[in-house]
Amino acid sequence: WEPSVFVRVHKDVAAAVPPERALARFTGCMTNMVLGYGCMSQHATSPADARRAVEQRLRHFLFVGDQGQWNMSLCLFNAIMTGRRFVLPRQLANSRPTSTKLLDPANPAGSAIATRDPIDGELWNYVQRRFRRDVRRHGVSPECCPVTSDPTALPQLGPSGCTRYPLQRRPHAPHSKPDFAPVRFPFH
Repeated sequence: WEPSVFVRVHKDVAAAVPPERALARFTGCMTNMVLGYGCMSQHATSPADARRAVEQRLRHFLFVGDQGQWNMSLCLFNAIMTGRRFVLPRQLANSRPTSTKLLDPANPAGSAIATRDPIDGELWNYVQRRFRRDVRRHGVSPECCPVTSDPTALPQLGPSGCTRYPLQRRPHAPHSKPDFAPVRFPFH
């Protein structure tokens, strides 16, 4: 951020201006970052910029995940990188607990800011389609992704499906959300 812009926004938020109003002109955060700019840089100004981000960069990402489906994203990442479906206990640790003040109670599926972004919407739609496709391609499901400290004991991925494991939920800490909580935020 330019210092003058940051100071103005910081003053607005400190003066109790709702975040969605104080930050309304900063659209396209995810698109900006995929294109190599800072979140609040204001380089992405149209849905065409999001299409460019998908065409030039995102299509080449080895992995895309969904923070709202954290365990599934971790399992998919591990499957792509190691050839085994699993989640490590340390991957579930909430190392940066935050408050949920930006959540819109009327829309628990996402933050008020992210879900109204006209630019990032196209990028988000692509990520969701790609994530679902990759989950299917790698046979990732909650039942196929045990939480384990020893993934080498698990079978390699194969065409015969997966060994079903009992569902294991992420430990619920005071500042964490239960596993598979439907919360979306812009990727950081």
